[in-house]
Amino acid sequence: MNKRVQAATLAATMSLTWGTLVIPATGALAAQEEHALEERQELIQPQGFIPLDETIFPDPAFLEYVKIFDLNKDGKLYQSELDQVGEIEVDEKEITDLTGIEYFTSLAMLKCAKNQIRTLDLRANRKLRFLYCQENQLTKLDVTANTGLTILYCGNNQLTELDVSRNTGLQYLSCQHNKIKALDVSMALGLLDLQCFDNALTSLNVSRSSDLANLKCYGNKITDLQVGSSTKIAKLMKSSDKQAKIEDDYEIYSYENKTTRFYYDKATEPQLSGTSFSDFIERLYVVALGRASDESGKTFWMKRVRDEGYSGADCARYFLIDAGEFASRGLEDEEFIDVLYRTFFNRESDPAGKAFWMEELDKGASRNTIVNGFIESKEWCNLCAVYGVRSGAEVFKATVPSQSAVRFASRIYDDCLQREPENGGLSYWSLKLTNFEDSGSGVMKFFFMSEEFVSKELSDEEFISRVYRAYMGRESDQTGMVYWLNCMKKGTTRSEVLDHFAGSKEFEKLCKDYGIARY
Repeated sequence: MNKRVQAATLAATMSLTWGTLVIPATGALAAQEEHALEERQELIQPQGFIPLDETIFPDPAFLEYVKIFDLNKDGKLYQSELDQVGEIEVDEKEITDLTGIEYFTSLAMLKCAKNQIRTLDLRANRKLRFLYCQENQLTKLDVTANTGLTILYCGNNQLTELDVSRNTGLQYLSCQHNKIKALDVSMALGLLDLQCFDNALTSLNVSRSSDLANLKCYGNKITDLQVGSSTKIAKLMKSSDKQAKIEDDYEIYSYENKTTRFYYDKATEPQLSGTSFSDFIERLYVVALGRASDESGKTFWMKRVRDEGYSGADCARYFLIDAGEFASRGLEDEEFIDVLYRTFFNRESDPAGKAFWMEELDKGASRNTIVNGFIESKEWCNLCAVYGVRSGAEVFKATVPSQSAVRFASRIYDDCLQREPENGGLSYWSLKLTNFEDSGSGVMKFFFMSEEFVSKELSDEEFISRVYRAYMGRESDQTGMVYWLNCMKKGTTRSEVLDHFAGSKEFEKLCKDYGIARY
């Protein structure tokens, strides 16, 4: 395990000794909010209905509105009545609070524009597809649970942030006249219309939204605007003349025809981002592997970038860390750093930068850690933008672990400690693996060297048996068992045994199968 990971691990205060792993309570507030939501929803369970009163619907105007769903006029909303509500339209009703909306779990459309609403909790409304909440007083809007959203109108509020990274089906987004500082629409591949003018954006990348036909992004502070090379807007820019005009009292540039419209600040000149995904993949083959691509390999990676949402980081990690072909080049550390500069920065290394990374390696940082450092750079993000590829730097901000990482972490508990994992520990290690903050070999070694494992005082034979199950996914063979027992009798330490198993082809394949880093 590299020193950075060790420091982070120690800071997290782990207790794999005689109890369970203790994890920082960073999500405590979110958990409390989730618990409160569950409690409210459970109110309906004992009797099968909720009363139509101010305890459930504290806003008088909203309470009056939802009475229309009381079909038998008994002052109660039964589950059967709630299930029939697919639309709620409460525009311009002087509503300040939509508490109670969480009971309408079949809701597909919510219109609540032109009210005085400050907060909007829609976590329980997971079937929501259309949301119109513009012209309120919203300071926070969380739509990360509403993954089926296709239309979101939230303009003219007081939002400073808006996370739509999970709204992959989004087609129409109108968030103008807010104070939003960042907007990631990289996963909204079907986006058709984006109105984000008059915010505080400094960058915007719509290069993956190939069908985007209407974009208004003026009135921001954008210095980095990427519109792709094969998008409708890029084609419009190539075939039309740039015009100056006034729009919403802003002096802007525009491109327009019958089907596509694009408006941006006069001070911002958009960049046509590169050539294609194909050139991005070809470049990785040439720079990282030192050869031209083969047809099947290039097709494989093209499909994953173009059709399955793989990021540039996903591709680069495989070429530079997991691919046996790159490892077979046998590069020394200096040569390795030079390749990283050419791969991620599209330039030769500078003396100061190279010296910094060499020092990191000397301190014990793994090559995987160094690769992650390059991925987090602005130069890498800019390079990916040239090709219209999502950089993947956001992977380090993942809050939900991948299922494959959960399965890998779970099997370590089983194979090494032979017990069920505690929820906090499983989540902690799974997230570390998902974010490439730790590797398969690093986590394995931590468990096998932990006080909890050492305190079991296992024989060398039992130790080797568990190592085989953990690292190889199988029981030990007699030849292998005899070999390792003899090695340990001659002085090979348990730590050295773990290092040997981590370097095996079987463990390399195991890590690949789970989609995690080996080192």
